[in-house]
Amino acid sequence: MQNLLAQAIAVIVTTAFLPGVSFAQGQSTTYKEVKGWTINQYVQSESSDAPSCSAVHVKDHINAIRIERFNNGYFFGLNGLSRDQEGAQYPLAYWFDGDRDREFSGEARFIGDTAYPLDDWLSHFVPIDADPSPINSISALSTMSFAFEVPGNRTGDDEVTTTFELNGSAAAILALDECYEVANAITVTAAPSEPLLSETVDIVSDCPDDGPRLPGSGVCQGRGVNYLNIVEGRQPELLEGCEWKLNETPLPGGDYLLYLAAACGQHISQLEFSAGAHFADVTVASSAMSNGEPGSRIIRVGSADENDPYKNILLYVEDEMRDPDAFAGCKVRSGFEGWPADAVVVDVLSDEENAQSQEMRSACGSFGFNGESQAYWRVFDGYSWFFDLGQDAYQDIDPRSLTIVKSEYLPN
Repeated sequence: MQNLLAQAIAVIVTTAFLPGVSFAQGQSTTYKEVKGWTINQYVQSESSDAPSCSAVHVKDHINAIRIERFNNGYFFGLNGLSRDQEGAQYPLAYWFDGDRDREFSGEARFIGDTAYPLDDWLSHFVPIDADPSPINSISALSTMSFAFEVPGNRTGDDEVTTTFELNGSAAAILALDECYEVANAITVTAAPSEPLLSETVDIVSDCPDDGPRLPGSGVCQGRGVNYLNIVEGRQPELLEGCEWKLNETPLPGGDYLLYLAAACGQHISQLEFSAGAHFADVTVASSAMSNGEPGSRIIRVGSADENDPYKNILLYVEDEMRDPDAFAGCKVRSGFEGWPADAVVVDVLSDEENAQSQEMRSACGSFGFNGESQAYWRVFDGYSWFFDLGQDAYQDIDPRSLTIVKSEYLPN
């Protein structure tokens, strides 16, 4: 068990979640909705006299998780408990993806939120520079579980546990940090009594090209393309009026996935990473070409053998097919012209035989060759990546550009 008080997270649950209650102008306003999370913006809050933002996600129309970003850190909390114990502190434990052997533990206290005046949140502070920080796990992992004891809150003296799915959390954390930066920029020119708006503001930049920094990694969006290892191949087409811009997705351990994303108007395509037992999934959390609407899973990520790059690909294909006889003829061959130069497919035909084939076909299961989709494997940065991009000429990302950057090489 890790007893990291500075990183503890807050807890939990029982009575009804009541959003949508009216509040005074200048106290709080909705910044945006992101994949089931509501991002709120405050001139000031119970946690801070300075502008802050929160992200709130409802679990089951009753229970909710809340993350607040303010000047020197984050508050993590859950609703549903009585504030009769206001000012007192209560122990809690939390862990990710069911791994309680690596739980964190600490103390939490009750705080309020003007956007949800009938709810109270048992919350714990995490410094902005905590290392490791649970903010990275929240962004990258699948579930978060809590255990707590607060006498008199319908729980008696027994420990109560609850688990939240972290759906959409990566996009929510990015929006939360964006909201915070906008809120603090606006206060330079806006009177404290004015509501905070999610509008573009002029923020002083320390990047060489005077452009913005990505909020999580701290990489300059303009010159950050120098981090990317872009392989040869054809760049996907873009809709008229769109352009390619650098974007980021947090990974476990503080690393980041950087990539070129489609940017159309006020929207930029955003990927989300979620870990799993055998594969991690990469989905389109919001699509610039669909006005910010969420997309589908486009990549599955598995392990790779550094001494035999394609070994694990064949193991994944064989495991998925569950038919040794059908798998017997499957082998790795190169992908099509125009795909990323290192793309490969698993097929029963060789390159030459496939070139001569005129039929629309597929082979070697769902991880194998698919003549109706841009479906292929790439091995890079220590992992096996299976892309399934469909038939569309327009894509949310440039698949040649995905690059993992380790935390020690990032400016933040």
